[in-house]
Formats: sequence, structure tokens, C-alpha cells
Amino acid sequence: MVLQASDRSRIDQVIQNLTKNLKEFSEILLNSSESSASSEAKTPSNGSAGAASGTADKTKKKKPERDPNAPKRNLSSYMLYSQSVRPDVVKQHPTVRPVDIAKLIGEKWNALSDKEKQPFVKAAEKEKARFDKETKTYKATLGEPTESTPTKRKAEQPIAEPVSEKKEKKKSKKSSSHEPSSDAKKKHKKK
Repeated sequence: MVLQASDRSRIDQVIQNLTKNLKEFSEILLNSSESSASSEAKTPSNGSAGAASGTADKTKKKKPERDPNAPKRNLSSYMLYSQSVRPDVVKQHPTVRPVDIAKLIGEKWNALSDKEKQPFVKAAEKEKARFDKETKTYKATLGEPTESTPTKRKAEQPIAEPVSEKKEKKKSKKSSSHEPSSDAKKKHKKK
């Protein structure tokens, strides 16, 4: 397709008009955002708007920083499957968005039988064992109690009485109560 000189000049004129309009529009947007920001900074006369602006001043609570030495979480069987299949799916569908690729992988995973999922389930179990082992050694290096030494539960439990004292208490309760034994009650109900 060959453009004539009149067509080229018309295209240049349209492009110049568009750029001019775009610059004007961006200036309008900048001016309106500056004016709205300055009006929000002023104290409102009614109390309800002041409460709303007070909530905007609150800062978000920051998450505690993750220790770089901490072990990485274990991958699920689905994630292991996804890692193995994703390159093939991307090759088959090069123009598809990543979100849609994830959906395709999910559909494939749901279509698999339990027998076909088994290698990924076994790999996930190995991954879980690795994570548990690394977590245990990591906690040991920090000096924190591990699962084998639950300190809080031991402290919360009441001190156990010796066995002989427990038996004596049971005997004294039985002798002091005038009710018949549970076996006698059952026989009595059957009659």
C-alpha cells in the first residue's frame, strides 16, 4: 500500500492534534488531582468526614520480616505436577495468559486418576519430610523448643498424685456413697 503525499500530510496533522489533546488532558488530570488533594487536607466542618480522613492516616501493619535462613515450605503434589507440566502447556499455548495457563493445568490435574497422581503424591510426602527435618534443625539452631519438647503443656498440667493415693480416694468415695454399684442399677432397670 503506497500513501500519497496528501494522505501523509493528513496523517501527520491527525497525530499532531492527538498529541496536543493528550497533553491538555493530562494537564487537566494533574490539576484536578492537586486540587482534590488540597481540599482533603483542609479540616471539614462536620465530624463524619473527619473520622473518615482519620482512618486514612493509619499505617498498615507491617508483616514481620521472614528469616532468610528459615527453610522453604514444602510443595504440594499439585504444585509439583504444575512445575513439571507447565513448560509443555506454555509450548502448546504460547499466546495464552499465565492465569489461563494455570486454569488449564488445574483442569489437567483434575482429569488425572489417582494412579496417575501417585508419583506426585509420593514426591510431596518426601518434600514434607524434608521440610519437617529442616524445620527441626532450624528451630534447634534458634534454641526454641521443638515438637519433642512441648514446654507449655508440661507446665500447664497439674502435678500427678501417686497411684496409691488415687486408689485410696476412690475407695473412700465408694464406701461413703450409699448408692448401689452401676451393675446393680443395670440389673434393677432390666426388671
